[in-house]
Amino acid sequence: MAIHLEEFQELVDELPSGAQDVLRASWNEAARAFSSRGLDNFLKGAVALHQLGRGEELSLFGIKEPAIFGT
Repeated sequence: MAIHLEEFQELVDELPSGAQDVLRASWNEAARAFSSRGLDNFLKGAVALHQLGRGEELSLFGIKEPAIFGT
């Protein structure tokens, strides 16, 4: 069963537009690697990095390197 990014739209909306673009581009790979719960944790982690207020680069790092979330 495919897990669609739209199912997590509330979390995606919290990310800056550049991070959303990278997320969309890498979603298929992430959806193959993680369970639904893992994807939820992955996105919540990216949002948490963004909310630290250290710029978009930190959330981009979280999206590009999901292993930092331990999922």
